[in-house]
Amino acid sequence: MLLLLLVCGVFVVTNCKVVTVRAETRTFKVNGRTYIEKHSEGGYYDTMLYQKVSGHTKQVAKISKWISYRFSYGKKLYFTEGGEGRTCFTYTYTSDQRGFKLERKNMLLTEHRGRYAIGYITQAGDPSPSQLCCYDLSRKKMIKLGLGCDIKFIGNKIYYASVCNKHTMQIIRRNANGGGKKVLKTVREDKNHVLTYMEIMNLHQARYFVSPSWGEKTVRF
Repeated sequence: MLLLLLVCGVFVVTNCKVVTVRAETRTFKVNGRTYIEKHSEGGYYDTMLYQKVSGHTKQVAKISKWISYRFSYGKKLYFTEGGEGRTCFTYTYTSDQRGFKLERKNMLLTEHRGRYAIGYITQAGDPSPSQLCCYDLSRKKMIKLGLGCDIKFIGNKIYYASVCNKHTMQIIRRNANGGGKKVLKTVREDKNHVLTYMEIMNLHQARYFVSPSWGEKTVRF
């Protein structure tokens, strides 16, 4: 019996794995308040949100997901999860309350101007088109903008590349609320080349990639 216990003890020791938990933190300020976002990774994912109060920190929210702070609007802080082909989520934390709340599934917001935000319904795992959207933060209303690339605000206007087909994209400008759509440029490739992705570089220039060569081209608009 003693020999059996020794053998079992050796088996347990030799099969134990040390799990290293890696923590990542970042600090940011919203409406004069300092927050600390902390991620833990080690066979699981957690996101903890802390607030600095009177020289110490207190935990105000925690979720078993890896979410990241994007921006704030009013008393709400917006956090997102997704990308790389995974389902997108947007969560919020409201100042002076506790816990994260799900704002919307299948939506990853990136930035905003006033009450209007932009982002993705789906986000591709490589440089390729995704489903784009505009979102009214006050009314919680989404406007679907279709398949496209690289949605962003430049000033108070929305810019992105809209996919017409695998050979054609259009550079689009909209108002912050999603209205006032204007086509600034149509870019076409021949039938032997697929227009795979387009990036809006500034107010007058974009670059795009074609396959199978993955060549890079620049266009002005």
